[in-house]
Parts: sequence; C-alpha cells; structure tokens
Amino acid sequence: MPPPNFTPVDRTRWLAVIAIGLSIYMATLDMTIVATALPTIGHSLDSSATGTQWLLVAYNLPMIGLMIPLGRWVDVVGKRSSLLLAIVGFAVASTACGFAPNLGVLIALRVVQGTFAALIAVLVLAAAALVIAPKDRGKAMGLIGVIGPLGSVSGPVFGSLIVSQLSWPWLFFVNVPISAIAFGLVAATVRDTGKLRAPAPAWLGAAAIVAGAFTLLLLGIDSLTSGSAVAGVVMLAGAVVLGVVWSRTSDAANVTGVLRLPPLLSLDTSLLLVTMTGGSMFFLMPYILEQHMGRTAGEVGSIMFAMPLTMGVVSFIGGQLADKFGDWRAGLLGACLAVVGVALLFTQGEQWNTAGTMWRLAIVGAGMGLFVAPNQSATMKFAPRERMGTASSLAGLARNLGFTFGPACGAVVVGAGRSVNALLVVPLVASAGAALVTVVTAVQIRRLNRAPAAPAGAVAPQPEPVGNPE
Repeated sequence: MPPPNFTPVDRTRWLAVIAIGLSIYMATLDMTIVATALPTIGHSLDSSATGTQWLLVAYNLPMIGLMIPLGRWVDVVGKRSSLLLAIVGFAVASTACGFAPNLGVLIALRVVQGTFAALIAVLVLAAAALVIAPKDRGKAMGLIGVIGPLGSVSGPVFGSLIVSQLSWPWLFFVNVPISAIAFGLVAATVRDTGKLRAPAPAWLGAAAIVAGAFTLLLLGIDSLTSGSAVAGVVMLAGAVVLGVVWSRTSDAANVTGVLRLPPLLSLDTSLLLVTMTGGSMFFLMPYILEQHMGRTAGEVGSIMFAMPLTMGVVSFIGGQLADKFGDWRAGLLGACLAVVGVALLFTQGEQWNTAGTMWRLAIVGAGMGLFVAPNQSATMKFAPRERMGTASSLAGLARNLGFTFGPACGAVVVGAGRSVNALLVVPLVASAGAALVTVVTAVQIRRLNRAPAAPAGAVAPQPEPVGNPE
C-alpha cells in the first residue's frame, strides 16, 4: 500500500507532464549536444582537445555530485517554485555559456549549467507527484520517459547541424526558447504553495562533502580507465574517506532512512544496473562493429539507432502496462527482455549481419523502455510525499551512476583486448543482475500490496530541516 501521507491527485495535468518532460529533455540535450562540437569550440577558443573534454566533465560532475544534497533541499521547499528556479537558472547559464570569452570561463559556466540541470533531474518525481493521478502514474512516467531521453539521442545530431549552419554559441542559445516554453507550462499548470528557502550552513557543509566524494569517484574512475593507476587509486581513496565522513552526518541518516523503506533500495539498484547495461552497450558496440566487424562509422550509427529508437517508443507502452497490470509485472518483463536481447547477441557467431544485430539491439532497447516507467512509477507510489525530493535524487543518482559505470567497465575490457563475447559479458552481467534485483522488487511490492492499510492519521517520519525557516 502507498504511504498514508501520500495524498493522490484527482486528475492528471497532462500539460504539466509535458512541461516536466521538456525540462528533462533540455537537461539531457546538453549532456551530448556539445560532444560533436568540441573540435570547433577548441579551435575558436584556441584550446587543445584535452582542455575541451572538460566541457563534458564539468557538466556531468554536478549531475552526480549534487543529486543527493539537492534532493534533501527539495524535500523542504516548494516544488513548483524550485522547478521554475531551475528552468530560469539553466536558461541564464546557457546564455552566459554562449558569450564565454575563453575556455576557462566556459568550463565554469558549464558547472553552473550542470547544477541547474541536476536540480531539474531531482524534481522529476517530486514535481510529477503534484500533477499525476495514481491511475495514470505509469502512463505519465512513460510519456516523460519518451520526451526526456530524446535529448541525449538528438544532441549529437543537433550539435552537428548547429555548428555547420550557425556557430558554436548557438549550441547553448537553443536552450532559451525551450526554457521559455517549459517555464510557461509549469507556471500555468503546476499547483504548489510551498516557497523557496535558503539552505542552512549545515546543509552546505554536507553538500560540499558528498559532492567532493562523488567528484573524486568520477575522476578516479576516469584516471584508472585512461591508464593513470596511481592517481586513480589516490582519488578513489579520497572518495572513500569523504564518504565515511558524510555517513556520520544527519544528512546521511535521512538518506539511508529513505533507502530502508521497501522497495526503494531494490528499485534504485535495478535502475542502476539497467542503465549500466545501456551505458556499456552504447560504449562497446562501436568497438565491436568497427574494429571486429569492419563497419564504417555511418553504418555503426544506423545499426545502433535501433536501440534508443525502440527504447523511446516502448517506454510509453511500458507505462500503460504498469497502470493496467502493475508496476512489478511490467518492470520484471522489461528487465528479463533486456537480458534476452543481450544474450541473443552471443548467438551471431564471428560475423554479425546488419539486420540480425539491429533486431537484437531493438530487443535490448525494448526491455529498457519497458523497465524505466514502471520503476519510476513504483518509486512515486512508495516514497513518502515529504521525502519525494530525496527519493527522486536517489533514482537520478542511480541512473547517472549506471551510465558512468557502464562505459568505465567497458573501457576496462576493451583495454584488455578481449574477444567480442568477452566484451559482451559486461552488459550481460549487468542486465542479469537487474533482472534478479527486479525479482526481489516484485516480491517486496506484492507483500506491500497485500499488507493492511496503515491506521488513519498515521504520519511518516519527517525529514530533518535543511533550510532556514524564513
């Protein structure tokens, strides 16, 4: 049963759902739109390839390092006002990026842009809970799941077109009209009386610690995969130390308190493993198709497109199945389908044909698409309303870590010069792990659904304040 404090919405506001999807689209678009333009930006700002790579790192660091602190802050502030702040902040940061005079300023502004993108990501479930009726939960999350990820898929295409037809600053200016549409829709359709409040000093300290830990974790992984073993180990050790320090704070106690509520930990773990499957596939397939199968870059792109295309199309179907048959059934079907798709890649022999590879990748994409909407719908259902910010941040963190760990593990096996089947072990293990954890999730959800309702008036524990009351 959902927690008693979770007051349902009577009618879904579909324009608000679209607004949330547009906000996520904008945030994910900027994760990839810059990638194809790095040489152009480097030439314009007189910088090396090593320097321009930091434009990607600078954006992604806050998307992982600040997720938990921002989630704790969102727990105690108005969801509508904080989403409007995030959209405006992202638009202003994007505009400033377009006018950056040098690479150093542009990198700093990308950190600011990534911070507001992280806030948007944290607010997905928290804001969605205000506008989605329980009967439409899966369908609505499926719609968001279709709109949002299109950003990362369309980013390279739009990036190439913009650079060839205009100039690199328009990579960032394009966010302004999208922000204006999203802002108008949120302002008109989302109802929430909560207000913004400044974070307390204790929150800022905890945020600095956890952000530092995740920053060292990401840089350490990058160093290990690029051959700098000593630097990588030192950074990972530093991440562990900061993690231990943070674990003793009240902020950590609130976060672990949310994870102890079944089935949230298993939902986030399975989400991490599913996105790790996708991340490793996107990283490994170009190596397999180009180096082992002799395909051109154009052919690789066409073959791989089968996976995100199917994932986007099926995501909405996954949400409808969740509403009709239950979150755990739809999610389990998706996780198992992803395992089957990866396993079928092992059956192609030494030479892969185009059609055979595409339909197998389509099965993987369909499995991921079926999985995500039910997973997010279940998180919305079982997370306490007053902890929705933390629950949303943990889901976002799991997703981002999956897309980080997947390519990192793939890089390790590629560097070892393994065979095609050895390369595919990474997504196979990740997808199989996701399926097993999803079975655990299904058992937990069935037990909760059979449990008697909590007494009327029961209230879940309140999170400790992280902001100034005034």
